[in-house]
Amino acid sequence: TGFTQTFAQDNTFIGFDAGYSVTTGNDLTFIGKNAGFSTTSATDTTFIGTTCGFNNTTGFDNTFVGEESGLSNTTGRDNSFLGEDAGYNNTTGYENIAFSHADRSGGKINGSQSGCAQPVYSDRSCFHRKTC
Repeated sequence: TGFTQTFAQDNTFIGFDAGYSVTTGNDLTFIGKNAGFSTTSATDTTFIGTTCGFNNTTGFDNTFVGEESGLSNTTGRDNSFLGEDAGYNNTTGYENIAFSHADRSGGKINGSQSGCAQPVYSDRSCFHRKTC
């Protein structure tokens, strides 16, 4: 785990290939097989669950908990996904909160630059439904 770290510090990687690609990331906690596998230089991020945050590269300030939660996230930031497959399709969306235990056919966030999320969206002051 943390196989390619060079200038990274204050990281915890537990699980086969967790944090495998991290080079300069700091304050990372990746727990689970392949958690945060593609992450290179993120900061202040927590991924807990098998393949959680697998495609994340530089997305930062994310918290993903649950198997394959945030799986497609690449550069999205400030997201919180809780539950299996929560935020599965998010790629670059930011400031999203998603709770899910959905199959792969629906119920997942559709990431966007505007931070549009379903089923729950946070605008830092309250929770409400938002249509994309």
